[in-house]
Amino acid sequence: MSLAEKSTEVKLELQEDFWISTKENEVWRPAKGLSEIINTTSNEGAQSITADGQYMYFTACGRKDGLGRCDLYYSVREGDNWSQPRNLGPTINSAAWEAQPSISADGRVLYFVSNRKSGKGKMDIWRSELMENLADGRQRWSKPVNMDFNTANNEMSPFIHASNQYLVIASDGLPGMGSYDLYKLTLQEDGKWSEPENLGYPINTYGEELGLVINAKSDKAYFASNRIEGKGKDIFVFDLPKEHQPPMVSWLKGKIYDVDTKENLYAFLQLIDLSSKDTLARIHSDRVNGKYLLCLPAGKEYLFAAESEGYLYYSDHFSLLENQEKNQPQELNIGLQKLVTGSEIVLRNVFFDTDSWEILPKSESELSILFKLMNQNQDLIVEISGHTDNTGSEEHNLSLSENRAKAVCDYLIAKGIEKERLLYKGFGSSKAIADNNTEEGKALNRRTEFRVVKY
Repeated sequence: MSLAEKSTEVKLELQEDFWISTKENEVWRPAKGLSEIINTTSNEGAQSITADGQYMYFTACGRKDGLGRCDLYYSVREGDNWSQPRNLGPTINSAAWEAQPSISADGRVLYFVSNRKSGKGKMDIWRSELMENLADGRQRWSKPVNMDFNTANNEMSPFIHASNQYLVIASDGLPGMGSYDLYKLTLQEDGKWSEPENLGYPINTYGEELGLVINAKSDKAYFASNRIEGKGKDIFVFDLPKEHQPPMVSWLKGKIYDVDTKENLYAFLQLIDLSSKDTLARIHSDRVNGKYLLCLPAGKEYLFAAESEGYLYYSDHFSLLENQEKNQPQELNIGLQKLVTGSEIVLRNVFFDTDSWEILPKSESELSILFKLMNQNQDLIVEISGHTDNTGSEEHNLSLSENRAKAVCDYLIAKGIEKERLLYKGFGSSKAIADNNTEEGKALNRRTEFRVVKY
């Protein structure tokens, strides 16, 4: 177990650094120091990295800019390098001991351990939300909240699963089998965590079990234990029983680039639950190579959007309602169009009932992004166009497509966009983009488009 992860009573005598090893032909290569920028003559430990590999949060002890004995820091990956670490500041760190960070997959929620005086016990687990990434590279976090499950003793080594719905902790203050046992909590529909559930034997024993992490497939777990006498704390791996597995997740990865120049772009990406309209993830693509990675928990319908200054946004629709076992990464490289006269996009998340022009509630997330684009570019004049498949008469399809386009314009006008900036037109089935002889093709042909008339 890392010295940076132990209690304040432990004397820091050994110097600890981060090391990295790469796997080639199923063999791990010799480890090397992670970065001279991050590793120092003091101690670094207990790192936690966002799913896209862009942000690393870790514990560092005895640094000159520290606020206490051990503080939390973060570093940003830029291409193949890590940035100079930054102290998370006085909102997160204190004169007490802060350590063992666990960052959510999208980097928006941070769990960590502290023995600050305002806690419930000796060591408590705290939660904070990212409020803003500031222009100078600093981050602004909310005031940490003490978790309800903390006891008068010690809660340690939090691990938040990529689904954001499954949390593992270690505790010596809850009913258990040894000095420290591992417990799971699941996120309930009301947004609160369930009561901690002991993971039981043979995971927990009379010894200490700490620091459990679970792989992306949710079927294997790793943890530290001193169950073997004379060996200290060792790392163990086991197949996670079905009853203890977190929700399945899928992954969406790719890169963002200029569709004309092919240059990589720095873009803002978000993932929205179409049913609840909750924003589940907000991330940025890599500043150097434009790459991104997002976690998609199973059992939901998603809007995925990418935005970059001076460009039309991109949106897409993913449904993991039916295939909840799908966990293979999906690749999506996105070319963004510059915001110029003539550029156009498909509004993939504007939905209507069959043979109706009434906008369905789950369209609101996409329309809100479209409104923001119009509102931020006051001289923008656009045309909304409606399109159908070839079912029914052409006269009927022209009327239906025009009414659907008008409905989108009416929505934007109701939000405050001047009607002089909005044109609408229905094309029926005359501009098919796919084969109307297949259901998949018909679905693609039923669409709403957005075209820049003047900018």
